[in-house]
Amino acid sequence: MDQPKPPEESPKGSHFFLEIKLLFIKLLGLKITKQCLFWCKNHIIMLESEKMEDNKNALDEVNNGCTIGIEAIKRLIDKVEDKEFKKLLEKELKQYDKIEDKIHDIYNKYSDKDPHEIGLVMKTMNDYMTNIKTMMDHSDSKIAEMLLQGTNMGIIEGKKILNNKKIDKEVEDLLKEFVNDQEKIIEELKKYL
Repeated sequence: MDQPKPPEESPKGSHFFLEIKLLFIKLLGLKITKQCLFWCKNHIIMLESEKMEDNKNALDEVNNGCTIGIEAIKRLIDKVEDKEFKKLLEKELKQYDKIEDKIHDIYNKYSDKDPHEIGLVMKTMNDYMTNIKTMMDHSDSKIAEMLLQGTNMGIIEGKKILNNKKIDKEVEDLLKEFVNDQEKIIEELKKYL
């Protein structure tokens, strides 16, 4: 019998799929050649590389969400009149800082760079939009509405990643914590509409 030859390009799949292929080769009584093992190893490395990239991208996305949240709260907190609302925003800042710290603690497992943050252009645009939106109405209700809209975007992005990406447990747990925190923030912000 002829030895199996790896395909020219590795198809996308999982470790399980590769194990099934190797088992099938063994069941047919074929020898697993060095060439076949090399192909399987490269396929696994490619899958691991994709997973590493998904982890890094997930952490970058959460870090962006935290950075945008922090920037928004810092721009708006001085416009808030209600003392309890200010306390809530200060609590949110601490939650965002805590998540950012956790991101920085594990990020080096997935990249040798720092987590991605929003750039100067995006910060400037956000400042401009915040000023425009609060120029006519800077009531606590308007501020709560703006923060709710941003928080909802963070939840949506977090849920998309959780539902569609294969990420490590520690990244998944961090994402779940972020989404959970955001959902709690939503409930608290609703009180100020």
